[in-house]
Amino acid sequence: MRKILEKQTLLYPMPVLIIGTYDENGKADAMNAWGGIKDTNQIYICLSPEHKTVKNLLKTKAITVSMGTSEQVVACDYVGIASGNREENKIEKTGWTVSKAHSVNAPIFEELPFALECEVESYDEESCMLVANIKNISCDEKILT
Repeated sequence: MRKILEKQTLLYPMPVLIIGTYDENGKADAMNAWGGIKDTNQIYICLSPEHKTVKNLLKTKAITVSMGTSEQVVACDYVGIASGNREENKIEKTGWTVSKAHSVNAPIFEELPFALECEVESYDEESCMLVANIKNISCDEKILT
């Protein structure tokens, strides 16, 4: 039997998007968010303006968007709960290894096997909607099989 849910912003399974940025000192930050592919080369993400990640991306105009995995569910949940405005060592507490993205000034989290490297095109504070252009995709070779 199927349940009717009416029109909503839902996907199943709902992907956990991990948004990575660097702050003004080059320190990596991450948060989780929801969003989706907007066009053949764009992604949209809903991000409230009070987050440190949003302040960072407005300065650098660059983000990475990784997909959470079942192996990393605790760390992915943590970056969504802990505020970068209050938690200075947020990324260190996840245990993630950080490297610089190939095409943009944003971090790659090596434990998350897939990342979109994106340049920010626009951000509307009122609707909380970010649109970014996908410049590169990097992934761990183990997911290519």
